Amino acid sequence: MKHIKAYMNKIDAMLASNKTSSPKKKSFGFASSKEKPAEETKREDMNMKIIADVVQGIRQAREELVNAKS
Repeated sequence: MKHIKAYMNKIDAMLASNKTSSPKKKSFGFASSKEKPAEETKREDMNMKIIADVVQGIRQAREELVNAKS
């Protein structure tokens, strides 16, 4: 459980840092969300970014559903 919390904290930190950068255009599907990095990054960083993007999409969808029910 300790490792899961640490992993979620990393994802939350990555999402928080993404909020300060320029907003992304909302897209659907996994193929449209891929970006080519300007410089080579570690494979782990790339995987973490993909996971963070998916988590952010899930959170946005959940928030939209909650707001629609209200």
